[in-house]
Amino acid sequence: MKYLYLFLICPLFAFSQSKIVEAEQLIVKKQFSKAEQVMITYVAQNPNDLKGIELLGDAYGYQKKWDNAIINYKKLVDTKPDIANYHYKYGGALGMKALSVNKINKYFYVAQKFQVLKEVNFDINQGEFVSIIGKSGSGKSTLLYLLSTMDTDYEGAISINGTTVTGKSQNELAAFRNAHIGFVFQFHYLLPEFSLVENIMLPALKLKLKSKEEIEHRAVELLGMLDMKGTELKKAAAISGGQAQRVAIARALINDPAVIMGDEPTGNLDSRNTAIVFDIFKELAHNKGQTIIAVTHDDEFAQKSDRIIELKDGKIINE
Repeated sequence: MKYLYLFLICPLFAFSQSKIVEAEQLIVKKQFSKAEQVMITYVAQNPNDLKGIELLGDAYGYQKKWDNAIINYKKLVDTKPDIANYHYKYGGALGMKALSVNKINKYFYVAQKFQVLKEVNFDINQGEFVSIIGKSGSGKSTLLYLLSTMDTDYEGAISINGTTVTGKSQNELAAFRNAHIGFVFQFHYLLPEFSLVENIMLPALKLKLKSKEEIEHRAVELLGMLDMKGTELKKAAAISGGQAQRVAIARALINDPAVIMGDEPTGNLDSRNTAIVFDIFKELAHNKGQTIIAVTHDDEFAQKSDRIIELKDGKIINE
């Protein structure tokens, strides 16, 4: 009987180990989606196998599917709270939430009370490029204004980079914005009499965390990254609209913000410069881990981003 049991159980163990090894090899090869599918099937059949749960969490994490990664890592922490590596992975995944919006309601008071945003909920992960769309009056610009922390009159809670910004004073929010949020608007708002480098340096000079020399060096680096090397000393009044928008993006990046928020960032550009700005945003999100949130009327721009949040009458109808 003993040998019969071993005869039956050994092939099952070998099969289990082969799937674990297969998933590990797929992750090494950066075939994360395939590893995910292998582990979804495996964990469904072996729900208590911690190695399988960990590998599934890893496969999700490498794809920036942080909600799913968090669920699996939490199972590990709950089952084996004494293993430090499980806590490290769980905490790391939680930290990848660039922005969380919880049950936001917003009202305007014009003659009578009017609800502009209704029970809005969503999360945006670090390194994600998200477009917010909707017809005029849908609430998308109002939502961005709340996310930017410039409007504090709302119900619900907003967290950015792990910090709950709801309830903070105006002075605290001003300091937080300068350190953690970069802005790119439809109109670049560069100071025409200043050089490009001087325009880019302004938010960092205000923050006062680095020397003027360090800030200037970073500004020059950013211009080079945005294919504008050699233009550092040009006056803002002497460049094209497309170049000005690239300078505005460099200015938004100067303090290494957690999130860049764009309000119709390509609304004033032709198709060529729109494509350039889109490629810059995509590069920042996918290769630099920068989180991008853009309100746009440009359907083509939105469709090429990582995710679309669509609003209608103050509600999310598609995410």
